[in-house]
Amino acid sequence: MLMIPSERGSKTPRLDDLIVRNRYILVADLVLICVSACLAFALRFDLGFLSERPEFLAILGLTLLIKASTFFAFGLYRRYWRYVSLDDMLVVAFAVMAASVLLTIAVATAWSVGFIPQGSRAVLLIDGLLTFVLLSGLRGGIRLVG
Repeated sequence: MLMIPSERGSKTPRLDDLIVRNRYILVADLVLICVSACLAFALRFDLGFLSERPEFLAILGLTLLIKASTFFAFGLYRRYWRYVSLDDMLVVAFAVMAASVLLTIAVATAWSVGFIPQGSRAVLLIDGLLTFVLLSGLRGGIRLVG
C-alpha cells in the first residue's frame, strides 16, 4: 500500500489504495471462493456433505472472510486484469498461499478451542488448490476475452 506523509509526519494510506476498482471481479471472486469450498468438501466427502459435515458453514464463513481480505491486501482488486502477465499470476499464487495458510491457522485454532467440530485437513489443501485454479482461470479468461 502506498503511504504519503501527512502534516504531522505520520504515514497514512492514500484514498486511491482503498478503492476497489474491480467490483465485478470481487463479486466473481466471492462466488468462486464459495464454489471452491463446496467442491473441496464434495471431493473429500461426496455430495451429501451438507447433512453429514456440521463444520462446513463455519469453515465457509471463515473462508470468505479470510480470503477476501487477504486478496484485497495483496492488491488483487486494484489491478487491470485485461493485461494480465505471469508476474500478476505469481501475485495471485502468493495471495492464495497466504490466504490458505491464514485459513489453516484460523480453522486449527477454532478446532482446538471447540468452536468448530473437528474435520478433515485435506479439505483445506483441496480448497487452496481449487481457489488458485478458479481465480487464475477467471483472470486468464478476462485477458482472452478482452
